[in-house]
Amino acid sequence: MPGAGVADPTGPDHPAYGEHLAARFRESARALERAFAARDHPEAQDLDNRQTADAIEVRWRLAELLDMADVGEEFDP
Repeated sequence: MPGAGVADPTGPDHPAYGEHLAARFRESARALERAFAARDHPEAQDLDNRQTADAIEVRWRLAELLDMADVGEEFDP
């Protein structure tokens, strides 16, 4: 069996597993920090507001189309 007796470098039995896991957590923390910083940026907030407004408009248009089709039930977005 190839590799018999060799600990998996990503498995919990490997001596460097703790450091490997810590490095992954640190990278995840940095990625979260970048994501929150990007989300809080004024341009990102403006984009989010535009996307929310677009979604509301789509729901209202869908309601109008359903009313025009007279599907027999009311749609309240």
